[in-house]
Amino acid sequence: MGQAQTQQQQDMVPVNEHLQYLQKTATTAAHHIQGNQEEVQFLVKCPKCHSKQFDDQLGRITNCFQCKLVFSVNDGQIQIRQDSTQIEDKRTFQMIELQFPHLQSVTFYVNRTKLDAALIKDNVIDFQRLINNVLLPFFSVRQRVLESGIKFQIGAFEFRVIGGFPNRGIITRQTQIYCYGYYIQETTRSVKILSQKPSQLLDNEIKSYLNVNPKDNQIIQDSTIKINSQKLLVLQCDNASGKIDRNSIIESISNVQNLRDVKLICIKCPVQFFTYQSQKDRIKEAIRRTIINPYFSGLTRFLERGQILRISDFEFQVQIIEDRGLVVHNQTQIDIDIMSPSQQERIQQNSQIDQLMLPNLLPNRRSEIHRQHAQQIEALHRLLNTFILLNENQQLLLSLRNNRTSEEQINLLPVRQISMEFINQHQNDDNLIKCMICLEDYQENQIVRTMPCWHYFHQECIDKWLHKSTLCPICKTDVDTDLQTEEISMQMQQ
Repeated sequence: MGQAQTQQQQDMVPVNEHLQYLQKTATTAAHHIQGNQEEVQFLVKCPKCHSKQFDDQLGRITNCFQCKLVFSVNDGQIQIRQDSTQIEDKRTFQMIELQFPHLQSVTFYVNRTKLDAALIKDNVIDFQRLINNVLLPFFSVRQRVLESGIKFQIGAFEFRVIGGFPNRGIITRQTQIYCYGYYIQETTRSVKILSQKPSQLLDNEIKSYLNVNPKDNQIIQDSTIKINSQKLLVLQCDNASGKIDRNSIIESISNVQNLRDVKLICIKCPVQFFTYQSQKDRIKEAIRRTIINPYFSGLTRFLERGQILRISDFEFQVQIIEDRGLVVHNQTQIDIDIMSPSQQERIQQNSQIDQLMLPNLLPNRRSEIHRQHAQQIEALHRLLNTFILLNENQQLLLSLRNNRTSEEQINLLPVRQISMEFINQHQNDDNLIKCMICLEDYQENQIVRTMPCWHYFHQECIDKWLHKSTLCPICKTDVDTDLQTEEISMQMQQ
């Protein structure tokens, strides 16, 4: 009996060490708020019509759902805004006496562009310090209401809620808090969206909306974007995040089914995770709890057969019956398995052999290689299309030299003055603060003229252009397009 207990204790030591390792190093591990939060009232009265308004406790600008008064609410204090173009978030919270549910989990991404350099070492973000020093203290002060998709700031840091369960609710001490990813503000060249609409129609709709609403132009893979009151799921995105410009390719993907079962094979572990077979189940459960569940919690993720998932310091290979599908929180059964060291070594050896013998690749490896080849071909197509577009533009310009816009038509196009506030507000977007004819940055008090397609340029630049052509230099929209000039002027002030 004593020998059996001794053997059991020896088996338990490595397991406990591995569990501690997972808790300390896994970037996807859940965190909880410490201390007592102050409970606050989430409703305030509109100072004009006295209707009850929603206070999101984040100081964002909104408007009254009854009298449309523009205001901001922060910790119960209302500040009235005189200019309706100052609305930062066009979603109006039409909340009356509602009881908000408590969030079971919430996942944040941080804006890497605005991240303190002290939190980045060897190009890796220290998420543990970010959570403990920034996020937890902010939410420990008092309860706050969050909704998937919103953006907020804590000091110089910018965060976005990319998922949660439920979709909207109060963050409390019981909420599981995750922050293991980031987004960037560079341009993305390829985006795949879940939609039944044709790709060309969806491309035009999204780009037209983002051109008028540049603040909403932030695409994050596996999250949703709201276009004209319609929520769309981002299936894939270059670099997993970015912004869309006129050269970005938006592809519509339809008929993607929810997955009932997914198996993830752990093909790379940061340490040797089990010595005895009896420990395997406990280790698998620990990996599921600290690595897998947080990665899928509150999100709808798009997976393809043979895909390699890199989560924290682990690598998993996706095994599904379907070619591709969606993992839906609380609906998809996820099973995991861990390869032994000898199996992992054999996988690495096979990978080297596969590179020399492409026709004999395993189905999963072939799928991954084909996906990489498809991306390379897509990049070549984009380059070819760029050359074709340049040639077409040159031919179009030559053919339109005698097709001029009349002075009367030019004078009907609205003009406005560039303010320093506008420049500071859009300093990270060259498409908004740079004239795309002369390529010079706009300066304070300069006059710009806006075309019916919402594109605007230096008045001198666009007037010279219109004396030679009736088309927008960027999108080729005709100057005779029937749009309200007053509406253009109002929208371009935003």
